[in-house]
Amino acid sequence: MGTEIERRFRVNLERLSPNGEDGKRLPQGRYYKQGYLAPHDPSIRVRLVAWNDKPITAPTLVSQAILTIKGKGTVERAEWNIMVSNQEGFEILQTQAKHGFVEKVRYDITVGSTKWELDKFVGTHEGLWLAEVELPSRDAPFDRPPWLGEEVTEDDRYSNAYLASHAGRFWDPT
Repeated sequence: MGTEIERRFRVNLERLSPNGEDGKRLPQGRYYKQGYLAPHDPSIRVRLVAWNDKPITAPTLVSQAILTIKGKGTVERAEWNIMVSNQEGFEILQTQAKHGFVEKVRYDITVGSTKWELDKFVGTHEGLWLAEVELPSRDAPFDRPPWLGEEVTEDDRYSNAYLASHAGRFWDPT
């Protein structure tokens, strides 16, 4: 069994922009489409990752397909990642993901010694940006970039499983 320890934050877009406080342009992103077979306890999803930031419309556009099982919890929880073929992942997403989808472009950014994953949601949740950091322990220190906003780790509404099954916009885009 693997264990995931992560924290999730809103992103302050004014400070993330090229002319903002951090002054860096975003690197090339990768398109993610993930669908949920079960939304919680455990959460079971299939995630397709594209080669670039373009939507995934066919198995040939998939660079990686992963079936993930996540246990209960927010900051720390059990996690298993099972690689499946790109074709299988695409078929599972199309036929078995009965609990909704999330689509986003992910950018990997390193700040100091901390690797951040920034997710720019597209489609239903257009305008929402979240930053995640995976940690070796619950109390591990990490570098906080200037664009880091409010922590939402404990707010289940910001989990991908919740977002996949709820189309309502509950956040302020600023």
